[in-house]
Amino acid sequence: MDIRDDRFAPIMIFNKDVLFIHVPKTGGMAVSEVLLQALPKPLHYSHPHRPDPRLAARGIVEFPGSRHETAAMCREAMARHGYDIGAVKLVLAVVRDPYEIEVSRFAYLQNGNAWDSGSNQELALDGDFEAFARASDDHGGGTVPIEEYFELDGERMPALRVLRQENLAEDLRAALASVGIDGGPALRRLNTSRHGAVHGYYTPGAEEAVFRRYRWIFEHGYYSRLDPGMLPAGGPRRRFNDTLALDGPVERLGLARDCWEDTWVGETLRFPARLTAPVRGVRLAGGTPERNTAPTELVLRLGRREFAGTFPPARSFEWEVACPFARHEALEVELRAGPTFCPHAVEPGSPDRRALAFRLLRFEFLSEDGSPVRGHGASPGGSPP
Repeated sequence: MDIRDDRFAPIMIFNKDVLFIHVPKTGGMAVSEVLLQALPKPLHYSHPHRPDPRLAARGIVEFPGSRHETAAMCREAMARHGYDIGAVKLVLAVVRDPYEIEVSRFAYLQNGNAWDSGSNQELALDGDFEAFARASDDHGGGTVPIEEYFELDGERMPALRVLRQENLAEDLRAALASVGIDGGPALRRLNTSRHGAVHGYYTPGAEEAVFRRYRWIFEHGYYSRLDPGMLPAGGPRRRFNDTLALDGPVERLGLARDCWEDTWVGETLRFPARLTAPVRGVRLAGGTPERNTAPTELVLRLGRREFAGTFPPARSFEWEVACPFARHEALEVELRAGPTFCPHAVEPGSPDRRALAFRLLRFEFLSEDGSPVRGHGASPGGSPP
């Protein structure tokens, strides 16, 4: 069993004193990893895979569970094992900014994992975030309001301790210490979803849909609502897939993150690729922002090899990197860039809250024999913000 694989993520963990409810896309896998080691045994946990006989020797009792169990489902499961949810000293659940949850959920489903197939994945792969926010089912399947992870019979559980995702390590240690339990191993970031700047995904329609889905979190004061008047409205909706064109003997194997159809790129562009012929290197062409007074720093990683370049502001540039690769070689491509700017911060009244670094007009893998080959990917276009 690999806890880093979302298929094998523990859904609910409890012993006689502590219950952990795994709210989707809030860092629950990382918390599960800590709790399985830190909580006194015997310890029960649910998951959707076959039992691991090695865990019984550690005092861990496994039982089958659904993808994400609500508080009511946890109560039923605990009762089947002779425990009373009302008797536990501490109920742990994590809360996260709803705008981040929805973008993370959208980006994760765009990975196209076979075990996530269904209407939600289809909506995500189509790339229209607003349509996804409006039409996708809740995390638990069908309609499962977010409050059902935090409330029993419409009431907040007395022992509930809500941990904020952005302060998760500290909150978790303090919560466990309140019932006399050492915090255990350091919290790791597991199963993170790659995506661009969160606010760049939102239109007024998407914001309204997310507010309705996560109303309980907003109304209980954990996070503030975005001002819909500051979000872009009208015109065609932005699509968050297939916006990066590649030239040369290369095939993109997945979605490119942190780039947009208007040719702007954020802080970290990533995508997996496979070469269809030997290459001698890559060539990038683009433009640095007029708004920056400092040079734009680029760091390109191709597999395990890394290259750095510096380009003056307000200029077009072309950057060629010598880096030979063999045919059919698969590699992860990453392009880090900085500094970034936010149009909303530098242009009064701009609804654009993206963190932008530079414009990328061409990304070409250079054939070893010099012959021009058109690669796979949609052509970017549009005007800069």
